[in-house]
Amino acid sequence: MPRMHDALLDSLPCGAAWLDAELTVRYCNRSLEGWIGRPRAALIGADLAEVFGPGLAAELEPLARQVLEGETATRQVRLDGSTHGPHDVLMRLRPENDERGTVCAVLLSAELVEQTDAEHSRARQGLEEVQRVARIGTYHTDLKANTWTASEGFCRIFGFEPGGVYSQEEFQAIVHPEDLERVMAEFVACLTERRPFDFEYRCITRGTGEVIDVRSTSQIFWDEEGNPDHIIGIKQDITERTELQRQLVASQRMEAVGRLAGGIAHDFNNMLAAIMGFTELSMMDLPADSGTREQLHQVLASSHRAKDLVQQLLAFSRRRIVAPKVLQLNATIHGVDALLRRLLGEDIDLDTQLAPGLWETRFDPGAIEQVIVNLAVNARDAMPAGGKLTIESANASLDTPSGDGTGGAVPAGDYVVIAVSDTGCGMDDETRARIFEPFFTTKPEGAGTGLGLATCYGLVTQAGGRIAVYSELDHGSTFKVYLPRVEGSPEPAVEAEPAHVVGGDERIMVVEDDEAVRRMTAGMLAQLGYRVMLAANAKAALQLLELTSKPVELLIADVIIPDMTGPKLAEVIRARSPRTRVLYMSGYTTNAIVHRGELDEGVNLLEKPFGYEDLAAAVRGVLDA
Repeated sequence: MPRMHDALLDSLPCGAAWLDAELTVRYCNRSLEGWIGRPRAALIGADLAEVFGPGLAAELEPLARQVLEGETATRQVRLDGSTHGPHDVLMRLRPENDERGTVCAVLLSAELVEQTDAEHSRARQGLEEVQRVARIGTYHTDLKANTWTASEGFCRIFGFEPGGVYSQEEFQAIVHPEDLERVMAEFVACLTERRPFDFEYRCITRGTGEVIDVRSTSQIFWDEEGNPDHIIGIKQDITERTELQRQLVASQRMEAVGRLAGGIAHDFNNMLAAIMGFTELSMMDLPADSGTREQLHQVLASSHRAKDLVQQLLAFSRRRIVAPKVLQLNATIHGVDALLRRLLGEDIDLDTQLAPGLWETRFDPGAIEQVIVNLAVNARDAMPAGGKLTIESANASLDTPSGDGTGGAVPAGDYVVIAVSDTGCGMDDETRARIFEPFFTTKPEGAGTGLGLATCYGLVTQAGGRIAVYSELDHGSTFKVYLPRVEGSPEPAVEAEPAHVVGGDERIMVVEDDEAVRRMTAGMLAQLGYRVMLAANAKAALQLLELTSKPVELLIADVIIPDMTGPKLAEVIRARSPRTRVLYMSGYTTNAIVHRGELDEGVNLLEKPFGYEDLAAAVRGVLDA
């Protein structure tokens, strides 16, 4: 049978059935079920005699055999035994062809010869309701008269006046110009191969000019001479489904990048940690004016750029470790104002419009600053000759999901919104559809990584928010960040203190399976004055503790070690020595200490790769807490 919509066929006032070459019923709709007075399950798989009774089957079988030879047939018959009582029905039997053009089945339709106005009204109302909900419209094309008519649902979707008779040219005019050639080629193929038309393409609605995605399913009927006579078809607006598919593909792509980033992050960050750590230790032994020291400084700078690249990949894939807090975003925007003005330059006019009474939201403070800065830098690059950048904040309550813009639908709810608008070059549809893809960029080679907007997308969605994008070529762009409203008081900002490298003489055990990272960490701690014990795994750590009677003030353990997780090892050690403090090291989010990307409360974490000052501050912070 043709691939049509069961719900729509069940609402049609006429009965319909498909019979295979053995004249067995393979499908029937609800109308035919009601007229015959038997449940559909009993009709599927039955022959003509079982469906219509021996007498009527004797009339229909010869006609059906003719249809299997390629002819069409019509017969008015009397149906008895129906739940509606006896009534006269006009049976139409038409051949259906397979992809090779061979008749493979009989399409049987049954129409009441007489039907009351009330029955017509109920059937029409039921059909219209199905069409409205499913965004479906039906149409009938007279191929010989070159005209077509359509249902109210069809006219409502595509912008035609109901009840009109239109030309084929008007029908073709709603097909998107870029899709018209392949649509016509498919239609010609259906005519040649005598098969149903089932195709997806884009249409442009009349009046509004809106581009929508459409699935068109139709059956071509032939006259007695074998010429195409008319078409009965269905068009459905599948724009929402297509958008959901696009979002699913984007999500799957993000998940794939996340797996890739996660796979490399642990080992790669270990390598970077060793490179950065040993570089800093080497620089400590060199005089300030040493040329070698300057070269090592360049190695260190390159390592930091590599570290940032991995962090951006993890952010895009929502695997970056974050520590969210309740924030008042107006204060955050004020806090980055000076930085933005330095980044944007004098030819960009920065205007901030912050709404009073802004709600609170929950976000990692450093991450939201990165989102704002990335969006501002992206806007600056879209205005090479200068322009205006506007950053706004507002409260927004959405009663229904918002599907406008690129970046996915925004669910109903209360949001704090940050809007970043520029007067730059804008984007076409193709560019706008790809802006959140990792490594996609319109900048010249070497001018960017293509991860700035991807990072914003990952950080915002990890926090349960959405980004909507509105842009037109040569008319600028607006990025709207929707963050869920939360109840609570903003946590006070902690002023960063000047870096002071402070050491100590406490006993510290380092458990790390990567030899280079283990040696590097030990070297840094020794430089700071600590007494260090080293172990490559949990078993070695526990054996080492058995051999010493002196307490260990701090355990520094990698979250991922071969024979036991870092948290499990810490649990065992603290059962023996409750006063031992714990500092974890990790280059990749893991469920052992992180859930949904958020660091568990009360957990101390030093992210790899880290530097000398980072280690010194983290160790002293845990020991002095």
